[in-house]
Amino acid sequence: MRYAVVLIFLMFFSVCICGQANDKKVSFGKFLSRAGVSDSAVHSITNDPRFGIDSSILGILKRRTKPDYSFLFTEESVARGRSFLKSYIPVQDASKKFGIPADVIVAVFRVESDLGLFLGTHKAPNTYFTLFSVAKSEKRKRYLASEFKKICIVCEARMLDPFSIPTSWAGAVGLPQFMPSSFSFAIDGDGDGNADILRNFTDTVWSIAHYLHTTGWNQKDPIASLMKYNNSRTYAKNVLKYAKEISKK
Repeated sequence: MRYAVVLIFLMFFSVCICGQANDKKVSFGKFLSRAGVSDSAVHSITNDPRFGIDSSILGILKRRTKPDYSFLFTEESVARGRSFLKSYIPVQDASKKFGIPADVIVAVFRVESDLGLFLGTHKAPNTYFTLFSVAKSEKRKRYLASEFKKICIVCEARMLDPFSIPTSWAGAVGLPQFMPSSFSFAIDGDGDGNADILRNFTDTVWSIAHYLHTTGWNQKDPIASLMKYNNSRTYAKNVLKYAKEISKK
């Protein structure tokens, strides 16, 4: 009798959990539709067997700690940044075009995606669904749906699978780790007619420079300028510190 009661409880508990997950999936789909994502895209994404909550993101949200930027200042990291600064000509071109110090462009690129080596480990649909699932306000949910819509637009235009797009735990995308609402800052740096911040390094360094220029780069207050890229004073200070390190001869 005891085992039967336990079994019934577990079955009831599982039904409740599955029901809650399904309710969140339906809600996410509705917000995407309101944001302008096509019904076919919503159905395809939310019914894909790969779609679901990313538990690793939930873990990150629970244990969030003060960022540690010590990884930037190892001998290997500084040497690699210095080499990139000296040898990658498009950085110098972007610097001249937009008036952003070349070392700052490289420093942002290093902090954001390790000079293109790390674009994130989370699947875009699951990242945004997970963040949506823990969002407390309707405004936050609308924001997340709107951000994900921009990823859907890029995927549709380039015939890409949304699940193939890696993101950071917070939803940043591509080599410069732009939030989707910043995709408009992406520009074609190499003249091939395509502004590709998912794979193209030249487009990426030009897009970083374009972003900092367009949002109001102030050489007299670089901290405030960099905080427009990432609203963290600690972030901005460490970007500048790294920029100075790689500029040393």
